[in-house]
Amino acid sequence: MIAVATAPFTFSAVDTLLSRWQWLWQPAPFFDPNPAWTEQQPTLTAALLALPDELYQQLLRDDDLRLQWLKTYLPELQQLDPLANEGVIAAAPTLPLNAAVKARKKGQVSAFVHYAADTVRGQRLIEWCAGQGWLLEGLAQRFPEQQLLGFEWQATLCHQGNQRLQQQGLNANLQCVDVLRDDLTLMPEDSIFALHACGHLHQALLRQVALQQPIELSLSPCCYHLGDSKPLSKKGRQASLDGRLIDRHLAVQDTAVGHGNRQRHAEKNSQWRLGYELLRRHLSGDDQYRSAPSWPGHVLSGSFADFCRHSAQHHSLALIGDIDFADWQRQGEQLHRRVRRLELPRRQFRRLLEWWLVLDLGSYLCEHGYQVSINPFCDSALTPRNLLIRANKY
Repeated sequence: MIAVATAPFTFSAVDTLLSRWQWLWQPAPFFDPNPAWTEQQPTLTAALLALPDELYQQLLRDDDLRLQWLKTYLPELQQLDPLANEGVIAAAPTLPLNAAVKARKKGQVSAFVHYAADTVRGQRLIEWCAGQGWLLEGLAQRFPEQQLLGFEWQATLCHQGNQRLQQQGLNANLQCVDVLRDDLTLMPEDSIFALHACGHLHQALLRQVALQQPIELSLSPCCYHLGDSKPLSKKGRQASLDGRLIDRHLAVQDTAVGHGNRQRHAEKNSQWRLGYELLRRHLSGDDQYRSAPSWPGHVLSGSFADFCRHSAQHHSLALIGDIDFADWQRQGEQLHRRVRRLELPRRQFRRLLEWWLVLDLGSYLCEHGYQVSINPFCDSALTPRNLLIRANKY
């Protein structure tokens, strides 16, 4: 009998709710500023577009407040109430990591080590995709007698990390290893740790774990949009919701830890993209959204007109005639205001989408003989990617 991952919510409950409300969260107003639900819900639409800036910012950042506001117009959203409480997370003691590590990263590592490595069963502890080995340093402080290795493919990071670990006299070292290669060997007595492994990397890790069966795994996944869109587990492939249709970018959107400059840069990028898109549609007669690459920072540092010329080259579009770029820029800013407000309802499902993706990973491990638990390991203010998958082989 295949085990079921222990978590605050079941895969079935999350899948059912997301399927039921797919009409509200799947349409992306950035690509379609007039999603079908705006006609079906005219009162909600009018209320969203009339939101003053201050209240909009409050609703943007506060999931609970936003849900209460949305239930005024969609009372059926009370169905989300049982899945709003993930439980209390006790603060972890801070590890004395090297002074070079940033405070937020130190808090993440300390919490991860506290909850992921409260006990270890493996003879060899391995950090997967270690970077400079901050997590490895925390594990070495917690388990000084264990054999500790970090797998990292960038030789420069390995060198820097090993110098730091040696200076502190820690029994750990980084190895320059490509974790995506097929001949990577894990042993049954290994304990694997991965903090914020991105999409294709955490998917590769789970496949290696399923194949080579190390004794335990602790994983906090990240950047789901960088991996394969197909669910890993049988349960995910058989779910009511087609996992390939999940907006993985939405699942990782969060403003809680964004720096002011970074947020302003992102907002300007969105405004200019929308302004250019309106201009492109006007000139080409093509009303379908056409994506463009993420341009280097210097493109946004210039003028809106230059941004449009840069983007038009990508679309092989000739910007001819007397174009009032200032007017198109203003239109983009106005459209951005509309789009951001219409995105508030789908934002309410961001965390449920992440739970769906993480429960798919946990179910995959269960299907390969592991007992699995999934819980937050720190407060979302420290990192919004705070879900920890623990898998043990018995």
